[in-house]
Amino acid sequence: MELTILERLMLGSILPQQGDIVSLKIVQDLKLAVAFTEKEIADCEIDHKDDRITWNPEAEEYLKEIPIGPKAMTLIVGELEKRNEEKVLVADFISLYDKFMGE
Repeated sequence: MELTILERLMLGSILPQQGDIVSLKIVQDLKLAVAFTEKEIADCEIDHKDDRITWNPEAEEYLKEIPIGPKAMTLIVGELEKRNEEKVLVADFISLYDKFMGE
């Protein structure tokens, strides 16, 4: 699935920290997949300071293909559903939610 910089950040923020060993390995793989390479950091001018991540606005449309298997999809959808039910989603989640929930 193609994800923007913001969607990758948001996805990384909702991955569960606990679970069975299979889920944890899938989460580990997802975290590596959404992480930024040194080239992406340089090309998109990604910077982290004062607990904020910024990037060049011209890179807003930068997309990266992130492999999402069926178990990973189940984990992600479950986390999004949970956060939606708890009403803790913020506006930054809208495009990620739409991509994974098909709305």
